[in-house]
Amino acid sequence: MKHITRYIALPAITLLMTGAVGCKQYNGEKAASDRAKWVASLEDSIATIGKARRADSLQIENLRKEMDSSIKDFSQISNAREVEPYYILSSCRSAYPLNSTGVAARVTNSLQFEMVAALSGKRFDAVRLSSEGESVNSTVIPPDQGLNYTSADGLSVCSFSGGENTPLGRFVDLHSGSPIKLEYLRNGAVQSSISLSDTQKRWIAQTWRLTSQRQALDSLESAQIINARKLEILHITLDKERKAAESGSANPR
Repeated sequence: MKHITRYIALPAITLLMTGAVGCKQYNGEKAASDRAKWVASLEDSIATIGKARRADSLQIENLRKEMDSSIKDFSQISNAREVEPYYILSSCRSAYPLNSTGVAARVTNSLQFEMVAALSGKRFDAVRLSSEGESVNSTVIPPDQGLNYTSADGLSVCSFSGGENTPLGRFVDLHSGSPIKLEYLRNGAVQSSISLSDTQKRWIAQTWRLTSQRQALDSLESAQIINARKLEILHITLDKERKAAESGSANPR
């Protein structure tokens, strides 16, 4: 699911958002013509934003249905070492938590993507994914016994979360049909590497898709709130302009 960003470049909105919330002033014999153009601009802006809101509402409805379907493939589990429970792809539940070299993916309670990597016998603080001549690096996680820790049996585990690490999930999803290599890095140097299995690729890709649906939904819902406020301001301004025109005022306030 692509992240959705909307740009609305409307003269009326530009004026409103820069402080011209009241009615525009007109002087001289062109007042009536100028007011008509201004009113038409307001009406066009209202129509454009209204159309965008209707389209967004349909997308929001579809995304909610997709999420309702996607979440059914996940199970919530708890781990004594972890602060909060996580959602894990149900078909991979028996493989988590990791107890040997490998990789996993999980979803936080707030539906944020996390990728977890483990390496036996060596320390690491970052990972790199490579496929078809392309690659993506994680952020560096310093050893803090939280997101980067080593167990008593020598298994090093790093959790990669946050916006800077969501490209890891996107990368696996895009390249899931091709071989993907995961390299374990420490201070930028490769400590070891593995090739992701089909199960690991599906695990990461499905997890990322669920979180990307959530992100797209959040973006659309935020846009709905902003556009609702824009419409409110536009309608207030348009009403003032129409009343001023009806009263014959050349310089409405």
